[in-house]
Amino acid sequence: MDGLFELVDAIGTVVRPDWMADAVCVDEADPDIFFDQWKVIEAKTACLRCPVQDSCRTYALNRLIVDGVAEEGVWGGTTLEERKRAVGVGHSRNADLDAEIMRLVGMGMSESKIASVVAVSSRQVQRVKAKAKARLAA
Repeated sequence: MDGLFELVDAIGTVVRPDWMADAVCVDEADPDIFFDQWKVIEAKTACLRCPVQDSCRTYALNRLIVDGVAEEGVWGGTTLEERKRAVGVGHSRNADLDAEIMRLVGMGMSESKIASVVAVSSRQVQRVKAKAKARLAA
């Protein structure tokens, strides 16, 4: 399992977000199922019982939106294709604003603070969150 969820910072230090220590895929499930196209249902089932599923999904979405990194496999109960659909990989005029809103959501920022930072209404933030959630559910 070593190396599966490791990131390397700018000076080469291996870094893992703290929540990863609590992930089902670290200790309880066979890590290979999360990267095997024939075991997606098994991987998603493991994600359903994971206490950090939301953090994991947000992490993978942020890697896609902010860093442009398409994490392969099932993360937070979603496949790469589902995550690409959720963030609208085919950019529209508002895609950059939506991506910034979702990045701030992923950081745990409140709706009102996000609205203030990106100069939109709180209702617009709610719409972007709902749209991303609907795309994930589709």
